[in-house]
Amino acid sequence: MAGLERWQETLLLILNNRSHGDAQALLAIGKILANYGRPEAAHICFIFAGPVAVFGGADSDASVFSLVGSDASRLGLDFGGDLEGILLSEIYEYARSIGPAAIPNCPHLQAYKMYHAEVLAENGQRTVGQQYCETISSSKNM
Repeated sequence: MAGLERWQETLLLILNNRSHGDAQALLAIGKILANYGRPEAAHICFIFAGPVAVFGGADSDASVFSLVGSDASRLGLDFGGDLEGILLSEIYEYARSIGPAAIPNCPHLQAYKMYHAEVLAENGQRTVGQQYCETISSSKNM
């Protein structure tokens, strides 16, 4: 357990001393952290692991994580349990979509985005929620 508390130091050591197999090591560290109930720490390792840590739907065997900072498999159909995870995932999706090595949108987030639009509308931001729905429906990954 003491080693789990020093995951940040381990991550920094790997990132500062790049070598072959780093991504696999970060993936392994992330999985260990996830197994010990540390999804936020695990997801940071997964993000730095790059493409070997698949960001996809909770129902996919290939997927390592589905919502940034949250355990989507524990939420089930209760999206309301973690709006923060949805927002962080949308930010991560956007960050992946810009830059020279752009990665396309994440179709598994569509249901979460619809929930986000619903929350906006329920909180008096109907125009923003409607715009959000229009953006979702115009997405190529629907």
